[in-house]
Amino acid sequence: MRATTTAVLLAGGAGVRLGRGPKALLPFRGRPLIEHQVRVLLAGGCGTVVVVLGAGSAEVRTAARLGNADVVVNPRWDLGMGSSYRCGVEAALGHDPGAVLVALVDQPGLNPAVVARVLAAGRPGRIAAAGYRGADGRLERGHPVWFDASLIPETLAPQTLALQTLALQTLIPETLAPQTLVPETVAPQAPETPPDVAGASAAGAARKNADSDSGARAFLAAHPYLVDVVDCSDLADGRDIDTEADLILLD
Repeated sequence: MRATTTAVLLAGGAGVRLGRGPKALLPFRGRPLIEHQVRVLLAGGCGTVVVVLGAGSAEVRTAARLGNADVVVNPRWDLGMGSSYRCGVEAALGHDPGAVLVALVDQPGLNPAVVARVLAAGRPGRIAAAGYRGADGRLERGHPVWFDASLIPETLAPQTLALQTLALQTLIPETLAPQTLVPETVAPQAPETPPDVAGASAAGAARKNADSDSGARAFLAAHPYLVDVVDCSDLADGRDIDTEADLILLD
């Protein structure tokens, strides 16, 4: 039986670049976008959804109907996505899941088929990430990202968080050769031997101390041999909303 997956929906940003308030409240099909994302994650096979709010959390709670979602508020949302990631996955682990799926609120093209495909690709001790092909045909890693629950503490470990001070934006999303993966095939990116990982107790202590803007990016960049990228280009384009020009994605 496949392990139960708890989804973490990151919805804490202020949407400063867009200038329209929290992205969670962008109108989509007559309702706030965040409602759609919660429904998609459940319909795709996640057992529970943890919603991480931050900027405008009171407004989002009032305007959006989030049903049985576990809503948590990140008081330090201003520190960036890494802070909300940590807040969300810690809440998710409280549900004792076999896996955690991390999704972004500002991807209106996310649909249950993408979620289901990524969940189906999940393997014990590994990570599965949706991939989307760009105009040049190359596959780029995107969201959502599935983590076996045993890996979550390590994504918050001190050595991982230290890496996030580097210029990881040049590494993420990773670009893969077009032939690397197809929807029917899931394989690791590289046959490297993983290094020893820190103990769970050390990782647990690290959760309380570090802040970053990258979520699990540093861990993914440092451990590519753990990541299976699943081509979802036939189901969605993986685009998110950052500027006025991107609002067409809501149509």
